[in-house]
Amino acid sequence: MTINLDSDLRGRLRNTSLPISKSMFPVFEAVVNSILSIDDRITKNGDISKEDSYIDVFVKRIPQTSLVEGKKQPILNVTIEDNGIGFNEDNYHSFLTMDSQFRVDRGCKGIGRLIWLKEFESASIESVFSEKGKILERKFRFNENGVEIEEEHEIAQDSRIITRVTLNTVRKEFQEELGKKTAKSMAKALLEHCLWFFLRTGGAPRIRIIDGDDVECLDDLYEYYLSKQESSTFEINGKEFQVLHVWSGIQETARKASYCANERVVTEEKITAVAGLNDNQLRYGDETLYYACYVTSDYFDEHVTANRTSFEIPEEPKKDQQDVFEDTIYFSTIREKLLEKVREYLKPYLRENLNEGRRKVQQFIEQKAPYYRPLLTSMEDEEITISPNSTEKSIELMLHDALVKKEHKLLEEGHDIMIVREGETEEEYRERTSKFFSDATSLKETTLAHYVVNRKIFIEILKRAVRRGDDGKYAKEEDIHNIVMPMRVESDDLKFLENNLWIVDERLAFHTYLASDKYIKSMSITDSDSSRRPDVLIENFIYDNPMFVATSDKMPYTSLRIVEFKRPMRDDYSNKEGKDPIKQCIDYVKDIRKGNQLTKDGRPLKGPNDMVAYCYIICDLVESMKELCDYYQFWPTYDELGYIGFHKTYKIYFEVISYDQLLNAAEERNSALFEKLGLPHN
Repeated sequence: MTINLDSDLRGRLRNTSLPISKSMFPVFEAVVNSILSIDDRITKNGDISKEDSYIDVFVKRIPQTSLVEGKKQPILNVTIEDNGIGFNEDNYHSFLTMDSQFRVDRGCKGIGRLIWLKEFESASIESVFSEKGKILERKFRFNENGVEIEEEHEIAQDSRIITRVTLNTVRKEFQEELGKKTAKSMAKALLEHCLWFFLRTGGAPRIRIIDGDDVECLDDLYEYYLSKQESSTFEINGKEFQVLHVWSGIQETARKASYCANERVVTEEKITAVAGLNDNQLRYGDETLYYACYVTSDYFDEHVTANRTSFEIPEEPKKDQQDVFEDTIYFSTIREKLLEKVREYLKPYLRENLNEGRRKVQQFIEQKAPYYRPLLTSMEDEEITISPNSTEKSIELMLHDALVKKEHKLLEEGHDIMIVREGETEEEYRERTSKFFSDATSLKETTLAHYVVNRKIFIEILKRAVRRGDDGKYAKEEDIHNIVMPMRVESDDLKFLENNLWIVDERLAFHTYLASDKYIKSMSITDSDSSRRPDVLIENFIYDNPMFVATSDKMPYTSLRIVEFKRPMRDDYSNKEGKDPIKQCIDYVKDIRKGNQLTKDGRPLKGPNDMVAYCYIICDLVESMKELCDYYQFWPTYDELGYIGFHKTYKIYFEVISYDQLLNAAEERNSALFEKLGLPHN
């Protein structure tokens, strides 16, 4: 004995999903039902033709109460009216059956009416239909309690065959999303969703959206919207996929790939990986149109979800996990194959855009980013995904992404580049390795060029910073400090990577510990309790460096470097407390030497009192600073833009560097690199 299982409608509704973004789907489902109903009347009853058939979608809104003109009121209900075969006994029985198989061969899942109740509180159905030589009328109401029969009887033989499905009272969570739709936007969305009914032999019935005085006919949109079509196919694991290439006059369709099942659009996405394709129109014959494509397949029909809002197809293989079935098809593979077809199809239409995109990238590189020049020479046209109206920011991002991808690819190839592959000839091997090393050289040149340009940029920034501003004032000490080295950081801080200490001395890059504008007592290398804050403190652990080899056999020895910044054109230096930067540096060194020196790992350093110190004072050589240098018996440099000195008692080497000398030296050290890139410099 077989026992039928009961169905719990409320439970089914709870387990049925409908995203807010899919607020048009209940209307879509009702319209598709109407299209199929009209098909049935034409083929089974034969009493109308496609030209006589129609579907009208009436949108009823809450009466206008606001004084604001033009503002759309919330939607109260939507009525879908058609002259299809109607709710005869077969269709009515199918409606009463959960997960009905009645139209399964036509892609129907038997749950469309459940989606109605996810967005609307109820549905009212009135249907006049012909059955067994009689004209019958059936009325009923459908809500979460089930079907409530209101009326079912025979009517006059000359009555018009008509069915109305009214979706009543939009649920609160959908009101805003559905309410903002206009007749035109609904018509566009409905046309896209039901596209295949228009493209098939015989086409679709006349469909209109009627929202008050606004009326949109899908036939009119179709002629303008999808006037040109061409098709192609591709195959994955024996499954065929059809691609319809469409040209339209509406910008909203530009670069859109729509994936369809059972003659409806299920998902769509922007095409972003086809070089030269953008939201602009393309030349198609004598017209300028927008490109879009639609993909269909029996595989899609078999793997679409019950509510037709997505596919039951995995996006891509899981990492570190082999597939149980070798014939698994991934959506990423479908997308990749589609893009190949789109590139192949659009190639003759994109040449102008590709040339203009490359020209724009070349112009950007020449004027703003010369460090990308080596990269550009190795990029194919399809890698330059830039449109003629792209911004400099988008060009920079595209080039940066291309650089990262090439770096990752080279790293992967580099693991076995020297290994001859199975079946590879000597000529193929040499060609492969030659290309690898050529690409590696280009990337190395790009990275180095980027580094050089960054140096040029920071020199120019510092030049501007030391000049007097429009307000007659000079930059503050901390502004200069942050250009060369971010404040209040240590070696392990992320911002440390942003330092530009090379501006002062290239050797400052080679250090073991660095602290910027931090209290000495807070530094991890010292046990000192000093509250002084040197601008920049750098400690080196020196091994086998003949400049600092001591007679003692105690190892290792250390050196200390301090950088002190002063405000441009400050002119109040003296021997008074707080006015003497040279004494400040001496006090810093004394405080650090008094502390029990520790390595960064917390181990004691031997011989800290023998540590040699180097102090850099960055300032302008105003008269008061020159007098202070003379007081300490420092020697002017050959260009008279700085001073050097040595304090015997504390074993401290001093360099007083003017901003002019600092900038001149930085440019001179980098001039050869600037010239190589064609960058202007003094």
